[in-house]
This record gives sequence, structure tokens and C-alpha cells, in this order.
Amino acid sequence: MSYGTNILRFLGLLICILTISCSKDNTLQISVNSDEGIWLQELTSPKYNGRKTGTIECTMAKDYIVEELYKLGYTPKVQTFNFKDSITMNNIIVDIPGEIDSLVIIGAHYDGAVASKYYQAATDNASGVVALLSIAKHIGHSKFRTKLCFWDGEESTSNLVFNGSKYFVNSEVDKHRIRWYCNLDCCGRLNDDIYLYYSQSIQDLCSNAYELVSTYDNPNFNILKKIQNNRGSDYVPFMNAGIPIWGWNDCSTLKFNHTIDDRQDKVSISKIQYISTITLKMLQFL
Repeated sequence: MSYGTNILRFLGLLICILTISCSKDNTLQISVNSDEGIWLQELTSPKYNGRKTGTIECTMAKDYIVEELYKLGYTPKVQTFNFKDSITMNNIIVDIPGEIDSLVIIGAHYDGAVASKYYQAATDNASGVVALLSIAKHIGHSKFRTKLCFWDGEESTSNLVFNGSKYFVNSEVDKHRIRWYCNLDCCGRLNDDIYLYYSQSIQDLCSNAYELVSTYDNPNFNILKKIQNNRGSDYVPFMNAGIPIWGWNDCSTLKFNHTIDDRQDKVSISKIQYISTITLKMLQFL
């Protein structure tokens, strides 16, 4: 075999390797350049220091989310409250009119856990926040009056949890009109699984809605597994108030939540985009 042939084969192999590498890089670049990728990068950046509840960094995250909602054409309301130890917390609420006055609520917490200053808190729960921002970007006209709620204080603060959602439920004057609550928490993990969970009171409706949307959605993920009330999150105050709940996550086992491994490279932008899309489609049937 000639030297020239060897060179040509080597160059061909090199091109193949570079093509594969560039393909991966392009996929990453496309993700980063999407709104969802930009939101994830920002919220997991070092300046937010894990977004721990009650810190200036958590307040900075609140300000960033509010700014992005204004860019999307909304006028968000900031619901400020105090809990134990006088820690100030802030829910962010977007109210979207609908044809029917029944109220539906979709929420995600943006605060990080107790030791989050040591990690990015990417899957828990920047992923849910990004999914909710993506819903805000695409929701357009809503059949039901809809509130998009970014919760503060979900993580344990002075041995209290679900502070933001609990405060909202206790103060919501239209509580009797709430049709259901949808929770987005840990829903962007870089794996093939997505879990749909729901309370008994919405089981049939939720299952039927999933079956309808799954007939024309074929994502690169495992079939959604229907599980019920799989773990504690901001849906708990709604359930305690007798309100039907459902939501998404992909954490059947919490392997790296609340650890230094909860980084943005563990998050799938395509999964977040799919979850936001299928949530909007399920709104048509729930």
C-alpha cells in the first residue's frame, strides 16, 4: 500500500472523527443557543451560587426570571412573604386570561437546597424553571385561566418545606376555582425516562390526556410511566387542600440531587423542550 493511500485513509478517518465530534458539538451549541439552553446556563452559573433560599443569590435568580418574563411579554407579580426566622421569600406569578374562568396552575421552584452553594442545583430545579419559562414562551392563548408560578422556599428552610407553594395556597382567593395543579421538579435529567404522576382524583383524566398526546408524539425517550405521588414536592400543599395534582419528573432514584454532581451537564435541553411541549398539549384535554 502506497504512502499516499495511507495518508488518504488517515485523512478520511480524521474527517470521520471530526465529523462525529462536530456533530456532538453542534448539538450542544444548538442547545446552548436556544432560549432554554441560555436560561439553564444562566441559572446554573457561579454568580447564583446554587440559589439557596434566603440568600442574595436566590434574590438575583428571582430578578433574572422576572426580567426574562418581561422579555416574553408578561407583567409578572412578585409575591413576597416571610417565614420562620424572618427569611424573606419571593414567588413569581404570571396570570394568563382564558376563555373559561376555571383556574389551572403550573409551578416550579427556583431555590436551591441547604448546601446548594457547593453545586449548581441544575436538575433540582433549574430544569423545572427552564421548562416553565419554555411554557411561558409558547403558551399563547389558554382555554383556562392559567397561572405560571415560580416558587421560592421549596427546599428545607428552618426545617420547613414547600414554603412558597404553601403560602400561595393559603392566600389564593380563587382557590375554589383551581381545576388542578401541575408540578415541574427535577424534569430534565440526561436519561431516557420521564415520569408522569398524578393524584387519584385526576387519574382517569390524566391517563386519557396522556394517551391522546402520546399518539402523535414520538420523542427519543422511554414511554412515560404513570406513577402516583412519587415523592414530596410543591404539589403537597395543593393535595392537602383537596386540589387534584399531576406533574413530571425523571428521578425514580435521587442519585445526585443535593450533591456537587447536580450540574448542568446532567440536564437534557431536548427533554425539557419535550416536557414543555407535551404539557401544553395536555392542557387541551385536562
